[in-house]
Amino acid sequence: MVLPFVSVVVLNYNGERFIKDCLESLKNIDYDNDRFEVIVVDNASTDKSVEVIKKYTPWAKFIETGKNLGYAGGNNVGVENAKGEYLVILNPDTEVDKNWLKELVKHIISDSGIGACSSKVLYYADKSKINTIGGFWSVLGVSGSIGEMDSQDKYDDTVYTFYPTGCSMIMKKELYLSLGKFDDDYFLYCEDPDIGWRIWDNGYKVCLAPKSIVYHLGSAALKGLGKKSYSNLFYFYNTRNGLLTIIKNATTMDLLWMVPLYFVSWSTLAFLFLIRGKFIAAKSTIKGLIWPVSNLPWVIKKRYTANYKRTGKSKYMMTGFIDTLKIFFKSKFGKHFL
Repeated sequence: MVLPFVSVVVLNYNGERFIKDCLESLKNIDYDNDRFEVIVVDNASTDKSVEVIKKYTPWAKFIETGKNLGYAGGNNVGVENAKGEYLVILNPDTEVDKNWLKELVKHIISDSGIGACSSKVLYYADKSKINTIGGFWSVLGVSGSIGEMDSQDKYDDTVYTFYPTGCSMIMKKELYLSLGKFDDDYFLYCEDPDIGWRIWDNGYKVCLAPKSIVYHLGSAALKGLGKKSYSNLFYFYNTRNGLLTIIKNATTMDLLWMVPLYFVSWSTLAFLFLIRGKFIAAKSTIKGLIWPVSNLPWVIKKRYTANYKRTGKSKYMMTGFIDTLKIFFKSKFGKHFL
């Protein structure tokens, strides 16, 4: 079988501590060298990671953006320069298994109805535990990882998820572009639920490629900003972009219940943050809720200039009310929401 040509896009931001290990693991994968390319995009790093990356050129194509375009914008710069039939988005704070790419490709070409596949992402620090196999989206408007802290030998078959993990995912380039790409306006967070929504709405599926293995440090680039900055960024963009995802993608009828439920859910979370003394989280969450309202003309224009289908099919993949409550009251509540 002739393997398709694949473009692997790695977005770097201050990744001096881990980018070398990521690129070294990519050099050792079991995939024909002339059937894939590695594109490293740097989002205006201020550490010495650029010096590290340049040592891997010309094997890796290197692009400097000149400013921080965020996760979506930076990855899209890589996509614009990609020659592959398929695109892989890979976090820089990862190391890939030898068969990682081959297994991703085998899975997505096995069924023309698959729009995107995720790798099984394990924790780098504890390779016996799963970090994520993809994500869920709840009818309450909250999202999170599936499989977190489960044993690595779980999920050995195909599992369908609401969205692929942006840590390691594959899509056909043509489909990625036709669905509107990652949204540059998001900057950080919710890019993968947003595109997962569009994949399902347009008649394709999202699933796990269970034999494609990645080891992940986990939000390493953001944590380098410091605890306060990390909290501000996470809670603001996560809240704002979740609401934008609904407004952009939901059918008109679904908007009538999804938006009010979102406000109730996230206002409740902000209140819980407040009584727990998590004042930064509470403030940033409220700011995230207010932002789309205070920029309503821009938000409405964004909805009506989108050129992809809104069929409502994706809601049948959403996690229901009862299952969401079960997630809330498990130990994972703290990880996903608080």
